[in-house]
Amino acid sequence: MAGDTLEKLSPLLLQADALAGPAETHGLLSGLAAGRQLPPVQDWLALVIGDSAPEEHPALVKQLAGLLIQISKDLAGENALSFQLLLPPDSAPLQDRVAALSDWCRGFLMGLRLSAPGKLPDDAREILRDFEAITQAGYDPELSEEAQEADFTELEEFVRMGVTLIHTELHEKEVPPPGTH
Repeated sequence: MAGDTLEKLSPLLLQADALAGPAETHGLLSGLAAGRQLPPVQDWLALVIGDSAPEEHPALVKQLAGLLIQISKDLAGENALSFQLLLPPDSAPLQDRVAALSDWCRGFLMGLRLSAPGKLPDDAREILRDFEAITQAGYDPELSEEAQEADFTELEEFVRMGVTLIHTELHEKEVPPPGTH
């Protein structure tokens, strides 16, 4: 599924001369979906297409809206474990995947700032500090390819699970104390 999404989204972003690539855009949409409330479309769409009018890129806007809905569904309830980051395939060079993960985290941070303004729970803030550090991640030619692959896989899983935890924390329903109505 991620491959199909990447294949559909990439050319649309290129045609629109978008400000963000596929990974950063998916991160942005994921941050929006993880937050407490969705901001107006024009607020987040400008982060992808800049000053372009949305009606100039109807296929892209439709794709982004569909992705946002799908991400929201994937993060909700029992589907949370099906949530995946939109990154280049494992067959892509590791340097490209590391750069995409960095971009993805950057997009997520932007999206969450828009959709969850204000103070966040401590666990969420800690995860976001880690995401901020990941935006600076790079390829280390000193390490073996095998070690870097393992580190990347671990980091990717950390980000995926971090997103689901943030979503859960921000969407938990307040349970009234026993005996209250």
